[in-house]
Amino acid sequence: MQRIDAANAIQDAFEAGYEELFLAARRHVSGKEAQAICRAAFKYLIRRFLENDETALPSAGCLLHMARAFVQAHLERSVNNTKLSSHHNPTLSS
Repeated sequence: MQRIDAANAIQDAFEAGYEELFLAARRHVSGKEAQAICRAAFKYLIRRFLENDETALPSAGCLLHMARAFVQAHLERSVNNTKLSSHHNPTLSS
């Protein structure tokens, strides 16, 4: 797969799932933090599949699953680091 095709596939999948990712994260952190976490998830996918010259790109669903897992891990880390008492269970819903 050409890099431009892979980049477009990642961008399309991310755009399709961005609102869901953002809203799920937003329940647990500020809007600015949710946006930063979602951007970091996109950068993670780019690094994973473009900078490492992967030859095969997973389906859009798989890319979104990876983005959700990335966001979930960052939410858990954020909540554990700040010990937010009002956000007891930072679990993303699919």
